[in-house]
Amino acid sequence: MAGVGVAVLPCFLADGREDLVRVDPSEDVSARSLWVVVHAELATQTRVRAVVDFVTRQFAASRDTFAGKVRRAR
Repeated sequence: MAGVGVAVLPCFLADGREDLVRVDPSEDVSARSLWVVVHAELATQTRVRAVVDFVTRQFAASRDTFAGKVRRAR
């Protein structure tokens, strides 16, 4: 059912789809903040800290992809 509607989708999900087209790639409609929440008693545990640090690095490295500035290959 191509051409049926318009939706706001995260760029990192939609850019890889050939059947989807950006309507206005210059408009930033969904800037969001992401939070990592950890219980205070667990925040200093080495294994928990390692996971938090890993996730934070991965999101930082992919910032432009999440912001729609870099398109994924189709």
